[in-house]
Formats: sequence, C-alpha cells, structure tokens
Amino acid sequence: MCPAIVSPTSYHSDNTQNTPMMKMENIALLQKSCAARIIDHIDRNIIRYREDLRMTSKLLVMKKYIHYEFVEEGTGFEGF
Repeated sequence: MCPAIVSPTSYHSDNTQNTPMMKMENIALLQKSCAARIIDHIDRNIIRYREDLRMTSKLLVMKKYIHYEFVEEGTGFEGF
C-alpha cells in the first residue's frame, strides 16, 4: 500500500469539521498519486523484463487495470 494513504484528514490543522465529501476527495487524490507512482514502477519493470514475454504480459495487464481503476475512474477503494 502506498505510504501516502495514512490519514486523509491530517492535512487540516484547524478544528474545522470535515465533511465526508472532503475526505473522499482527499482519498481520491492520494489514490491517483499512488497509482501514478505504481504505474511508473511497472513501466520500469516492463523495460527490465522485456525479454520475458510472459512477465511483460502480466505487467501490462496490471498497468492497464491500475490505470483504469485509479487514474481514469478514481473508484479504486470505494468499497472499503
């Protein structure tokens, strides 16, 4: 799990009441940030394992899934 997802409300230093929507927006931004880092890491591994077609295929499937679920849709962890 990405270390950036610790507490989405920890950015607020004042004592204002956070609405659930603000929390969900923070979580969505953190998910997209972490997903971008994971996709970069997968890209590096695709280059590293370019001779192994089986591994490259698996990495491409993971990249496509992560990009769709977390970057385009932003619905990755809504069920949790």
